[in-house]
Amino acid sequence: MRGASRNLSDGAPSPLKPKSGLSGPPVRKALALAPNSLPALQGVAEVLLTQGQIDDAWGFVERALKVSPMDSFSLSMKAEIYWRRGQVYEAVDTMMVVVKAQPKNATFLFRLGRFLQQSDMLDEAYKYFQQAKEADQSFIDPRLSLASTAIDLGKLGEAKAEIDSLRGKVSADKRFVLDEIEAKYHLACGEVDTAADLALSALNYHRNSFTLSLMAKVEVAKAERANADGMSVMAKSHRDTAMRLLQEGLKDYPQNVALANQLAALEANDLY
Repeated sequence: MRGASRNLSDGAPSPLKPKSGLSGPPVRKALALAPNSLPALQGVAEVLLTQGQIDDAWGFVERALKVSPMDSFSLSMKAEIYWRRGQVYEAVDTMMVVVKAQPKNATFLFRLGRFLQQSDMLDEAYKYFQQAKEADQSFIDPRLSLASTAIDLGKLGEAKAEIDSLRGKVSADKRFVLDEIEAKYHLACGEVDTAADLALSALNYHRNSFTLSLMAKVEVAKAERANADGMSVMAKSHRDTAMRLLQEGLKDYPQNVALANQLAALEANDLY
């Protein structure tokens, strides 16, 4: 049990998966018999989190933490709830406590990295993705995020090496994530058309904050190219498309600082 699901298909850290055998009515029955049972309290909290009932989940997490105040799994659920409520700093601080107690747990390291990445704290995120990879080479998600963050930081050689090492290892349901990262790489290398094809493929497969952000970057690159060629009307059209994509992302993921910063930078650009 890692303590969190391995899912990169949405724009925020994904819900925790219920522990095997600890979900639904059996857990509530166990809780009725033993109201201070830590596994039962955690089990109910997990189920409620996966159902999106974060306020109810919070109550059970708090009860679990009264039983065992420094339990890492309970604290990781608390961090998840903070994140979903938009309490970014509280989520990061809580996961820092978890990682300090469990420095070799790949899922906890990855979760902290995801919080930091979406808070636009890329150097710190990169560090924790690297640690998650070192803790568990078979855990693909941190390696995907590591490659993506390396591109954002301009570490193109490292990103390319990670992308190449992941080919053939990524499951079919996460192939679009690798497509997205390869698109980012080609875009960073100035290969706009190749990037556009891969970005569109990823966006069509799953419309989330990452694919929307990426497609917006592609549209900005196309706008810059059109502007350089003296095609101001086309440049404005690409810029407007980029803004709509970012606004869509922020509507679904309002706590995403990286998206907000990307939109603010685009709004401040008066070249088109």
